Amino acid sequence: MNVELWIVGEGDLTPYLSKIKENADIKIVNRYIDDCEIPEFFHMADFLILPYVEATQSGVIPLAYAFGKPVIASNVGGIAEQVVDGETGYLFDINNIHEAVEKSIYLLENEKEKLKMGKNAFEYQKTQLDWEQIGRELLTFFKTFVH
Repeated sequence: MNVELWIVGEGDLTPYLSKIKENADIKIVNRYIDDCEIPEFFHMADFLILPYVEATQSGVIPLAYAFGKPVIASNVGGIAEQVVDGETGYLFDINNIHEAVEKSIYLLENEKEKLKMGKNAFEYQKTQLDWEQIGRELLTFFKTFVH
């Protein structure tokens, strides 16, 4: 199986550079990604791995879902509110990166499951993470306080 890992976005990779240089199958785009470039990167991806150390939420997750891409993310902060484990992607314990690797290998080896999760992710984004849907839910919630 031919696999490439792309690391895309700004960040300090200094602690990892020696390991990255050892592996020719790791591609790095370490800079701000302009909005017009986003589709290109998402179309290349089979799925996203988001190893957050801490996060209250992620703007990348709904974007990945809009492109029909499953997400494998660390279970920190509010990430579990965005990733439906086993349906739109997988969650893993940040202290167990091997779990993320196992789930990645599983999706790479199971095209049907990856496509199913991508479809689920797309539908979830449309029905649960869409701003119009969120607005309707907020309006309904606030109406409960009006007599």
